[in-house]
Amino acid sequence: MSMAICMVAMAQGRWQRGGQSFEYTDYQPLSGKPITVRYYIPIKGDVKSMRVLFVMHGASRDAEVEIETWRYFAEEDKFVVIAPEYSKEHGWQENDYQRGGVFTNSKSEKLNPIEKWTYNTIEALFDDFKQKTGNESEKYDIHGHSAGGQFVHRMVLAMPDARIRLAVAANPSSWTYPYIDGLKDKQGEVYGWPYSVMGTPFATEEAIKRYFAAPLILLLGNADISTTSSDLDKSAGAQAQGPCRFDRGNAFFKAVKQLAKEMKTDFKWKRIEVEDVGHAGRSIVYGKSRTVNGQKVFSTDYITKTGAYYVIFKK
Repeated sequence: MSMAICMVAMAQGRWQRGGQSFEYTDYQPLSGKPITVRYYIPIKGDVKSMRVLFVMHGASRDAEVEIETWRYFAEEDKFVVIAPEYSKEHGWQENDYQRGGVFTNSKSEKLNPIEKWTYNTIEALFDDFKQKTGNESEKYDIHGHSAGGQFVHRMVLAMPDARIRLAVAANPSSWTYPYIDGLKDKQGEVYGWPYSVMGTPFATEEAIKRYFAAPLILLLGNADISTTSSDLDKSAGAQAQGPCRFDRGNAFFKAVKQLAKEMKTDFKWKRIEVEDVGHAGRSIVYGKSRTVNGQKVFSTDYITKTGAYYVIFKK
C-alpha cells in the first residue's frame, strides 16, 4: 500500500478522509486543555458504515505514531482510527491521562466531579465524529499500549456506561485492583487509587461486578520483563504488583479472576499472551515483526492471532 495515502493535503474542517488532525476543545468541562486529535479515515468506502477504533498513546504522548501503526489496516479493512493526543504542553499531566483525572492531583486527595474525568472526552469525540460524518456506529473499540493501557482499563472501570464494544489494554506499568479495602504489599502498606479502587466511587460490589462483566482483554507481551526501563512505574504501589509488566499483568488477571469467583459473578475478561514481544507498541498490534538488516519490519501480511489488530477486527 502506497505511503502516499497518508499524505492527503489538509482539508478545512474536521473528519476529512486520509490522515488528518485538529485541535479539540469542545468538551466544555475540560475546554481549557486542548486535545490534538489525530485520525485516519480511509480514502475509499462508506464512512457511515465504518467501525471506529480509538487508540490511546503511551507516555511519550505521541499519537501520530499510533496512526502510522494502524492506518494500513484501516485502509484495507475500512475502519476509522481516532488517536487523541493528551500533551503535557496543553496541561495533560500523568494524573489527567494515565489516571483519568478522577482525583484532583496525583496524591488522590480529592475527587474531581465526574464531568471532569478525562474519559468523558472519548465519548464526546465519538459523538462529534458521528454527528459530523453521519457514521452509524453505536459503539467503538478502544486499544491502548503502556500508558494507554492504563487509560483503557481504568476507563472501563470508571465509565461502565461508555459505548465500548471491546477494550484492549496492553502492557501497562500498573493496574487498578478492584479491592475495596485497598491493595496491600508484603509489608502491609495499603494503596488506593490508581492501584486499587479504595476511596473511589468504584469501591462497591455493584461497580466491581459491572467491571468484571465488561468486554476487556489484557494483552501481555511475554518478553516485557524489564525491571529497570526508564518508563516502568517503580512506585511502591506498582512494585506491589510485581517486578515487571508481564508479571504484573499475570498477577492482576489471576487476582481478579479469583475475586470474581469468590463474588460468584460473571467474568468476561480475557488474557492473551503475545509471544516474543516486549514493550513495543507496534509489535503488540501486529503480534510479531521480522528483522531485516537489524531493523524491525512490519507488514499487514505478517500478523499473528494474538496481536491487537487480529484480536479486535478478526477474532
